Amino acid sequence: MRFFLLLSLVAALTWAKECRWRVKDFDIGWTAFKTPLKLPVEGKFDAVRLSAKPKAKIDELLEGASVLIDTESVDTANGTRNARIVKHFFKIQGVDTITARIISVDKDLANVEITMNDTTRTVPMRLQREENRITAAGVIDLGDFKLLPSLQSLTDACRKPHEGKTWQDVTLTFTLEVMQKCR
Repeated sequence: MRFFLLLSLVAALTWAKECRWRVKDFDIGWTAFKTPLKLPVEGKFDAVRLSAKPKAKIDELLEGASVLIDTESVDTANGTRNARIVKHFFKIQGVDTITARIISVDKDLANVEITMNDTTRTVPMRLQREENRITAAGVIDLGDFKLLPSLQSLTDACRKPHEGKTWQDVTLTFTLEVMQKCR
């Protein structure tokens, strides 16, 4: 009898499924603000390389996930605006790439290490979890990344449509579509 139970246990362990969470799709977006009324300007980046290794738990998948963003791929659905942002913001201080890495996850908060303009800051982002979707939102201050000269350049280039005001806080968002694969 013991042999049968031991054999059953070994068989169950052998046939147990190993499941891992993976990123199926992702999106990174931002919202900047213009005019004294703080009107939003939304955008994203089209050239983003994600690195996220499959893990047994979603939080493990998130921790260590990173992105490399090509700033020339900015997309606001307005070609003229895109060119201005690249020329009068990113190129002014030579910001060709942005990197971000999730360094920790605690319940509904992710701490994301962002490097831009040779400056690294940890930005807290609130997480929202749905069945197979994780979204996060946080705010950066461009001054924390020593980007105020770039901000001033963009404000000067867009003085009329921005009514002389471009705000230095930018909301960042990311959405991950995740799926569990078992074998």
